[in-house]
Amino acid sequence: MNRTDAPLQGRVISAADWPDLIPPAVDPDPLDDRQAPRTDAPADGEEAEASTPIPAASAEAAELARLTGMLTRTATVDDVLVVIEPGLEDAAVSYTDPCTGVRRIGLGTGLLNGPAARLHGALAHEVAHHALGHTHGSARGRDVRIVIALTMGAVLAGAPGWLMVLGLAAGVVLTLLERRDERREEIAADVYSVRLLDGAGLPGHSIVTTTLAEAPADPWWYRAGGWITGTHPTLRARRRAVATAS
Repeated sequence: MNRTDAPLQGRVISAADWPDLIPPAVDPDPLDDRQAPRTDAPADGEEAEASTPIPAASAEAAELARLTGMLTRTATVDDVLVVIEPGLEDAAVSYTDPCTGVRRIGLGTGLLNGPAARLHGALAHEVAHHALGHTHGSARGRDVRIVIALTMGAVLAGAPGWLMVLGLAAGVVLTLLERRDERREEIAADVYSVRLLDGAGLPGHSIVTTTLAEAPADPWWYRAGGWITGTHPTLRARRRAVATAS
């Protein structure tokens, strides 16, 4: 599919019930055939009542869209679609749609129901990932898949055992290097999110440090060295990086 050129900056939808969460001030995407026709539009010749209350869900979505717009403008990133995904709970993810090329951010409903600082910090962190180009997949990750595929092919073709061991060792090394790159990306997004929040008129350092302080503690085995196989640094390393950069 080709990438759409419709403006998506600051758009907020829900994965479960997206039409009800589109802010009234934001027009639906004309290229999205899932959109339901609006039922609250005034009839011909009739003016809309200025005192019509905005539903709470729509008001929350409008505020979220406004904050997203401020962050993406500061980051000079266009076309960010924010999707509310209940399955993420207290987490957030950023990715680029492989079909349309649209940048997306998924927010768990737990973030919406929690403290505002956590939501602002998580949203800024994911916008930072997009701004820094972290959501397009790494060449190292593709190398890992290629090495594993070639190794399995060689085994099926009857290659000697040492070749299989060599291929698996190469795959492990490349995987560890990929994990290291991902941990560096997390640190970079933490640091850059402070600047984005500051640019949006919010206390960036305070929000990011609060977000990291209230995150679930790392298990002991992760702090002891398990982080080397993980995609995220330890919370202590992330807090230290933010403090050093400020």
